[in-house]
Amino acid sequence: TCLRKVNLSVFHSQVISLHPQPSTNTHACVTSSHRDNFSRLKASLDSKLVDDFVVALEQLNSPELAWKDMLEMELQPLMEQTAARRSGEQVKKIWRQIYSQLLDGRASQSTSSQSSSLYGTQSTFSLQAGERIKKFARDHLKKIEKGFGGKDGDKLVKMAPKTFAVACKELFDGMRPMLNKSSGPGLLKEYSPWLHNFHASSSDLYTDTIEVPGQYTGHSEPLPEHHVKIAGFDEKVLVMSSMRKPKRLTIRGGDERDYMFLVKAGEDLRLDQRIEELFGVMNGILMEDPACSQRGLHLTTYKVIPMTSRVGMIEWVQNTKPLKDFVQSALSDEERKNYGRPAAMQVEWLQKKYSNNYKVMYKKAPRSEVEKKYREKVQALPWDMLRQGFFKLSSSPEAFLILRSHFVLTYATLSICHYVLGIGDRHLSNFMVDLESGAAVGIDFGHAFGTATQLLPYPELMPFRLTPQMTSLIRPHSEKGQLRSCMTHVLRALRNNPELLLATMDIFVKEPLLDWRANAKKQCRALKMDVPKEESWYPKEKLKQAEKKLLGYNPAYVMREDLRSGHRNTPEYSSLEQILMGDPKSHVRASVGERCSSVEEQVACLICHATDPNILGRTWAGWEPWA
Repeated sequence: TCLRKVNLSVFHSQVISLHPQPSTNTHACVTSSHRDNFSRLKASLDSKLVDDFVVALEQLNSPELAWKDMLEMELQPLMEQTAARRSGEQVKKIWRQIYSQLLDGRASQSTSSQSSSLYGTQSTFSLQAGERIKKFARDHLKKIEKGFGGKDGDKLVKMAPKTFAVACKELFDGMRPMLNKSSGPGLLKEYSPWLHNFHASSSDLYTDTIEVPGQYTGHSEPLPEHHVKIAGFDEKVLVMSSMRKPKRLTIRGGDERDYMFLVKAGEDLRLDQRIEELFGVMNGILMEDPACSQRGLHLTTYKVIPMTSRVGMIEWVQNTKPLKDFVQSALSDEERKNYGRPAAMQVEWLQKKYSNNYKVMYKKAPRSEVEKKYREKVQALPWDMLRQGFFKLSSSPEAFLILRSHFVLTYATLSICHYVLGIGDRHLSNFMVDLESGAAVGIDFGHAFGTATQLLPYPELMPFRLTPQMTSLIRPHSEKGQLRSCMTHVLRALRNNPELLLATMDIFVKEPLLDWRANAKKQCRALKMDVPKEESWYPKEKLKQAEKKLLGYNPAYVMREDLRSGHRNTPEYSSLEQILMGDPKSHVRASVGERCSSVEEQVACLICHATDPNILGRTWAGWEPWA
């Protein structure tokens, strides 16, 4: 109602007058449904220092990925139209923005727009470009100008969609070598001279200060006068090896402490932020549950700060190591050389029998063959890699038992919570191990609410990761012991509080994210259907799936809905469905009906589902299902 909108504006005015900085950091993420209300408040939020800080963070994006993102997000939708139908003026406008951003080598403008600029804020701020982007321009300018028609993109106006797609692929293939080389330690000034040169005490350009991000919890009234301000930045960054090449940035606080954050550009971190908020709600439920509280069952959480819809910061969890590195650290030199053997065996098998095509394998490979080949790949690695990792971390046998127990407790908790939220893409690099406590920590929630099953070309068919290395860790006990017991306690606690969780998740219906809209369009294209006008249909569909999990539905039946919504028009769908549902003679999940009779039965179905070798043996090699 109008009254509600007026009251909301008054409320925001009061909050902004008291606490302008957290509002400044997030106003660029406001979606169109509320933008009219917020535009009148924007003047009180404007801060050149914060705006420059956000632009400087965007400079940490690898230019090769920035190039790819801009083409795919802004130019490609126009170029997919025929030359006669597309707007030549709009094509040229977007091209000039891309050119000035990445190819003139002088300044780096903001990429986080809200309307007229590339990602959606009308930002005219520009900062000095770093050597990394200048080198990108030197290396690729001539080829790009030749292919697309110079600074104005004259050739793009009449270029055929297929020609454009081929040209983009060829150019990006030429950029890959530099992108692949860019992991490891690097110098901050090569990416952002502004961040390198920033010193709060000596800056004459700005009248205000920047707070270290992440100091507003929302649980109580903040006291900004006690908040730590940014004094400067460490001269080095750490470039991570994952696909998006995020950078670890060290902030020097005014309290003479260092604060580490992972800066991720080209991604909408609002989904990760909301997942962490849901984890907080889950922790509250677990804390109130006697069985979970007594056992100390909880999730390790961290702060996620979206700065705009395309750049954000994630709190760096100290004293942790990626699970993949943790596992490999226990290997001998010879074992480390052979670590890639199972992946090579997978490729060899696919090439020899199924034309190196997973989809052909889904349809033609019999279960007996898949399970036999899977066991061979499992046996190609030491059975106790994860176990040895904890032995190496422990100072005594007693310490090993404590660390192992804590890992099992936290991993069981994490697995159930991830299942309820449909979090997928759980390869080894998406878990961290706390080197002090042994706790398992989940990271990177780009695939949540079932999208890893629904949208990936090789759909994930397991509810969470429970591979042989995980089950070998708890020997001589089986997964029916401590692991299953903890999972049962956690799932029972969550099922006893469905209203609280679903009410919190309802925010996804009220404010659909940009990535959710894109995923909804992908689903509609895959099923050859028109995109519904009501924006909330897609998140509503996802919330129904979460509700079914909290009502005790069989996990195979729930996952079948995700699989059907993304793959039912594909030739391999019927085979995938059969693999997913299992065999009543061998699998608990296949002998139970659509609804489980108890929490214990639901957990039994989940473990059966997660450990099924017929599923794991068909899983994409990059997920490393044998480890």
